[in-house]
Amino acid sequence: MTKKIFSLLLIVASVFTSCKNNSENNNEPESHDLPEGKWRGELLLSSEEKLPFIFELRKNDLGTTFEILNGEEKIFVDDIEVNGNEITIHLPLFDSHIKATYADKKLNGKWINNARKENNEIPFSAEHAIDKRFNTSSKPNHNITGKWEVGFYNPKDSVPVVTKAIGEFQQKAGIITGTFMTTTGDYRFLEGVLDGDILYLSCFDGAHAFLFKANVQGDRMEGEFWSGIHHYEKWVGERNESATLPDPEKLTSLKEGVEKISFTFPDLNGNNVSLEDQKFKNKVTIVQILGSWCPNCADETKFLSDIYKQYNSRGVEIIGLCFETTKEFEKASANVKKMAQGLNADYTFLIAGTSNKQEAAQALPFLNHVLSFPTTMFIDKKGNVRKIHTGFSGPATGKYYDTFVSETTAFIEKLLAEK
Repeated sequence: MTKKIFSLLLIVASVFTSCKNNSENNNEPESHDLPEGKWRGELLLSSEEKLPFIFELRKNDLGTTFEILNGEEKIFVDDIEVNGNEITIHLPLFDSHIKATYADKKLNGKWINNARKENNEIPFSAEHAIDKRFNTSSKPNHNITGKWEVGFYNPKDSVPVVTKAIGEFQQKAGIITGTFMTTTGDYRFLEGVLDGDILYLSCFDGAHAFLFKANVQGDRMEGEFWSGIHHYEKWVGERNESATLPDPEKLTSLKEGVEKISFTFPDLNGNNVSLEDQKFKNKVTIVQILGSWCPNCADETKFLSDIYKQYNSRGVEIIGLCFETTKEFEKASANVKKMAQGLNADYTFLIAGTSNKQEAAQALPFLNHVLSFPTTMFIDKKGNVRKIHTGFSGPATGKYYDTFVSETTAFIEKLLAEK
C-alpha cells in the first residue's frame, strides 16, 4: 500500500512539474526563426494598387538586420525587435516603423508613419525568397533610356496646375532605374520594369512610398502617381533631351532692402542660439532650412555633414533650422537627434518651428518665401547672403548631383579665400 501511495505521489509531482514548466514556457514568447535572404514587401495603397519593394534580411553580431533596396540605394536597418512571432522594424532617420507578425515565411502587418497626422497607416505584407520587384508577362516594347519632360497635375482640379519635372531613366533588359527631378528636389531612387507598354516604378525609404504607372507609346507617356495613400496625381511625359528646370538659385531671395539676416532659435537642448553669436563671427556660414521628416533634406544633410568635416577647421560653420511635424519641443528635438546621429552630422541644429511653409516664412521674415524644404543660404565672412539654393537633387540624380557637389565645393573655396 505504501509503495502504491509513493508511486501515485511521484506521478502527481511529475504532472505538476510538467504543467508548471508548460505554464512558464507559455509566458515566454515562442521563437520564430525569420529566414535570411531576399524578401518582397508590399504596401497596399488601394484594393487595386500595391507598392512593391525588396529588402534583404541578415543575421549577424548585431542581431537581425536588413537592407531596403531601391536601385543603387541601400538603406540599412538595424533597430529591429523580434518578440516571438511579432516583429517591429524601426526605420532609420525618419519617425516611422513597420509592425508585423510572422508565419509560414510571410509577414503581415502595417507601416506606420508617425510624421503624418492622417492617412499614416498602410497595410504591409512580405514574402520570403522573392527578389523580383514587379512581375512581368511581356518583353518591353520600348526603350525609355534618356530625358523626359514631365508634367504632374491633380485631375480633380477644375483648372489643373501643372508641376514641371524632368524624368531621367536608364533601361537594361526591361529593368528601369532613374528618378524625377523638380524645382524642389527629386523623387529618390526609383526602380521598376517595362512590361510591354506599361511602365512600373516604385520606391520605399521609410518616409515616402512612391508608386508610378504609365502607358508608353513611342516618345510619349501618360501615367499615374501615388504617394502613400494620401496623395494621387496624373502625369504626362514626352521625350526631350533639351528639357530644363528653373535655376534653383533664382527661386528664393531676400526681401527688397534686406542686406543681412538675423535669427535666434533654441538648439536641441533648449539653449538659444543666434546667428550673431561669436561662434559664427567672421566665418563662412551655411544656413539650411530643413525637416527631419524630409528625405531630400536627409540627402542634403549627408552632403553638408561631409562639407562640415572637410571645412570646419578652415572656418566654415553650418546651422540647420529644423521645421518639424510636432510642436512638442522634446519630440521634435528627439527626431532631429535621430536624424543627425544616423547621418553622422555634427553641426548645429536648431528647432525653428513646424513643417509648414507659411510658418517657416513667418519665422524667417527676411525671405520672399519658403518654397521648399530644404532651402540653403550661403553667407560670407562679412555676414552677407551670397547665394540661396532652393530644393536639393540628391545622389539619385547622378550627374546632376555630381555637378552640384563640384560647383558648391568650388563656391565654398571661393568664400573662404575672401578676406
